[in-house]
Amino acid sequence: MTTTEQAVRKQLRDSGLTARAIDAVWPEWWSAEAEDSLSATTELRYTLARRLGIAPSSLFDGPPRFVWKDEARFKNLGTTSDHEAAVLASFAVSVGRCAVAATPPPSRSLVGISAAELRSSILASSPVVGLDQLLAAAWGLGIPVIHLALFPLAQKRMHAVGTRVGDRYALLVGRESKFASQVAYYIAHELGHVALQHVADHAALLDVDDPLRAGEVDDEEDTADRFALELLTGSPDPDIVANLENFNGAMLRKAAMEAAADTHVDAGVIALCLAHRTGKWQQAMYALKGIPPGEMDVGGHVNDIAMSQFEWSLLSLESEDFLQTVMGRDGRGT
Repeated sequence: MTTTEQAVRKQLRDSGLTARAIDAVWPEWWSAEAEDSLSATTELRYTLARRLGIAPSSLFDGPPRFVWKDEARFKNLGTTSDHEAAVLASFAVSVGRCAVAATPPPSRSLVGISAAELRSSILASSPVVGLDQLLAAAWGLGIPVIHLALFPLAQKRMHAVGTRVGDRYALLVGRESKFASQVAYYIAHELGHVALQHVADHAALLDVDDPLRAGEVDDEEDTADRFALELLTGSPDPDIVANLENFNGAMLRKAAMEAAADTHVDAGVIALCLAHRTGKWQQAMYALKGIPPGEMDVGGHVNDIAMSQFEWSLLSLESEDFLQTVMGRDGRGT
């Protein structure tokens, strides 16, 4: 005899969700004894639906239907299928709503703030605009930023997502990176989408493939890029060039660090800008290893800050457990 748990797990697996993702979103309160309770089996389906962005009714009488795809927009979609897009969008919206709920409202919105104004505000107390400065600015504007340690699909990830809940926003970073300056660019790019109101009429805007290496881009991607570059460097079109046609990573590292001291631009950002202009990504990645802070657990660092910034008392225990699970954390927030 097929149990409720077996049946629901099969529904979710058949929809493309990984066993790890299903295990992660499965509620802790579920037990074998709950199988005999109609209210418990009903609540199981509703809990999973909330966590995965699924229409609850579809877990009772059909294949799971992911509800947020039509409310989301996608950039750099690449080879992502319609179904994969629906899964990613619905999961991102569910996580973003939970993150916003745990973040007190700000006194000022990012919408309408220019890149130059935000950069000037950051530089008033910091020599450069880097990852930590962007995180502080985002949280100060009531925009939670988290790194997604859990994804619902086995093969398809997304670099970053901006989600909207009413007039509030959350940023979700999906890209695994060892370099702070790389993630700083993704966050600056998503802040640009929010400030320029590209997310204003949608539940989410997903950058699926790498905006740093995207080929042809639309007007919104171009303006978000320009916002990010102006925020990070002071110019929407920074003139960062090499004085040599051929250079190695060590040479780039030395030159970037020397330039950073005079320009108020993070040395890692300088290396990435030059790689974007020249295509010399191998040299840039080598350079980043020697530019402080070097290689690090960027996702863990982003989530350490998020753990300290969230007001966990604003969430139910169920929502708290879910949010910490997708961040790769266990235990109650403090």
